[in-house]
Amino acid sequence: MYDLLNNLHNFFRVAPIFKILLRVLHCYFSAARLAVEQKIVINALVGGGKRKPGRSSSSPAIFEENNTSVGESVRKYAILNEVLCIQALLDSCMPENEQISIEEREVLVHLCNFLHQVFIAEPMLIKAIHHQGYSTKLISIIVRNVPSMHVCFDWIKQLITMSDLQIKIFSVELLSHLCVEHPIEKAYRCAEFLLNVLYTMLDKLESKQVLLFYSKILQAVMRICRIFQSLVVLAYKLFDKACIIVNVNCGGTIPVLPMTNELKKRNQVEQEHFEAEEQSLFDAAVSDTTIVTAIEGRNLQTEKEQFLIQVRSAFQHFIGHGLIDIAD
Repeated sequence: MYDLLNNLHNFFRVAPIFKILLRVLHCYFSAARLAVEQKIVINALVGGGKRKPGRSSSSPAIFEENNTSVGESVRKYAILNEVLCIQALLDSCMPENEQISIEEREVLVHLCNFLHQVFIAEPMLIKAIHHQGYSTKLISIIVRNVPSMHVCFDWIKQLITMSDLQIKIFSVELLSHLCVEHPIEKAYRCAEFLLNVLYTMLDKLESKQVLLFYSKILQAVMRICRIFQSLVVLAYKLFDKACIIVNVNCGGTIPVLPMTNELKKRNQVEQEHFEAEEQSLFDAAVSDTTIVTAIEGRNLQTEKEQFLIQVRSAFQHFIGHGLIDIAD
C-alpha cells in the first residue's frame, strides 16, 4: 500500500480502488449538477427574471428566455468541469504496454461502464470530450466497450473538417473504429465524406505535411476500406495522388520502389555511409546547421521510401482481388 500511495498513477490502476474512485466521481458529478440547477433557479428568482401573468411563482415557466441562456451557460460550465475530470481519468488509464494485463483490463471495463453512464446522463459530454481529444491508443477500447459511442456519427463530420491536423488524425482513427463496430449506412456516408475531405486537403498542405499526415492515417483508412470495400477505389486515388506529391517534392524522385527486404539491406548500408559522413563533417568543424540539414535530408528520404512502400503494400491485397484497376 505504501508503494501505491507514493505512486498515484499506479494507485488508480488497482481495479477495486479505481471502482471506488468512479463511485466518488459519480456522486461528485450528481452533486455538482444539483448545485447547477439550484444556481439556475436562484438566478431566475433574484437575477431579474420576470413573472408571466397567470402563472404560479413556483413554476419554472415564469421566467424569461434570458434566464434560459444563463442556465445554459452554467450547464456548459458544469460540462467543462466533467470533461476535465474525464480527461484525467483517460490519461490515468492509458495502458503502459501493448499487452494489457488482467488488472488493467478490469480497470478499463470499469472506465467504459462509467463513460457510458455519464454519456447517457449528459449527451453533450461525449461531443465535448472527443472535440478535446485523447490518446488514439484508447479509441478502439472505448468504441468497442461504450455502447453510446454510436452517437459520434451525428457530429463527426464537424471533427473531420477542423483545421488542426492532430484533431484530424484523431477523427480518422475514431471513425475507422466506429465503422468496424457499427458498419451501418450512416458510417458509410461519414467514411465517404472523410475520403473526399482528405483528397481536397492534398492541394492545401505542403509536401512534407502530406508525407507526415498521410503516413499516420494510412492504417485507419485501410481499416475503413476493409469494412466498406466500395470505397477502396476512392481511397486508392487519394493515396496515389499523395504518393505522387511526396515522390516528386520530398527529396530525389524514386523511379522504381525497392522490395521491403531490399530496402532494409540498402538502409543498413546507407546508415553506415551517413554515420561516416556525419563523423567527417564533425571532424571538419562544419557548422551545426549544415550537419542538421544533412541529417534531415537523409531522414526525409527514408521516411518517403517507407511511406511509398507502405501504401503499395496496403493496397496490394485489394489489387490482387480485382477491387482496384490500375489502368483507372
